[in-house]
Amino acid sequence: IHLKAADVMQLQQNIPSIALISPIMQDQQHPAFVTYASHTRSINALGVSADYLRAQALSVKTSGRDFSFNDMNGHARVAIIGQKLSTYLFPHQSAVGKQIRLSGLPLRVIGVIGKKTGGFAAEMASMNLYIPYSTYIDIHGNQNVSYFLLLPQYKTQSQRLIHAIRRDLAAKFHFAATDKSAVALPNLAQATHFFNWFFFAIQ
Repeated sequence: IHLKAADVMQLQQNIPSIALISPIMQDQQHPAFVTYASHTRSINALGVSADYLRAQALSVKTSGRDFSFNDMNGHARVAIIGQKLSTYLFPHQSAVGKQIRLSGLPLRVIGVIGKKTGGFAAEMASMNLYIPYSTYIDIHGNQNVSYFLLLPQYKTQSQRLIHAIRRDLAAKFHFAATDKSAVALPNLAQATHFFNWFFFAIQ
């Protein structure tokens, strides 16, 4: 099946046991470049929802803010950047409020991800740039979502929630809920000991 960001966000409306959810959109075919003044760097630029950082147990420094639902609905030209990327672009000043360019598109930095311990997710995030998924779609078009992240209301709901998601997608895309070739829903939390899950939609 081919999931769009709207399909992912609809899951939360249909399944109340989903606490947080985010599509993760990334152009893996073409590198992204961020620029400020004379500094330019190749980076990972991801389109995410307002739930993403909380689902990853990450947060922004107190001088900035997280994404809001207004940012998503308004296709805001804003960005949150990782700590190492902030240090590279702004070695002697605060990044918050500055205007950067992502492959030529102007974006205002609203937050920098803090140095709190977050394991692998925190390390990966330190050089990433995040924008609202709606803004990502404005730039790259309404691409298919390869994977998304969610957090359940309760930690014990793993298999029940996977079955609910499979039933919901099966009804929408007209495949048998038992057909695992249509969509794969691995629970990676069991392997990583974190209660945030990536689900991979098989295109």
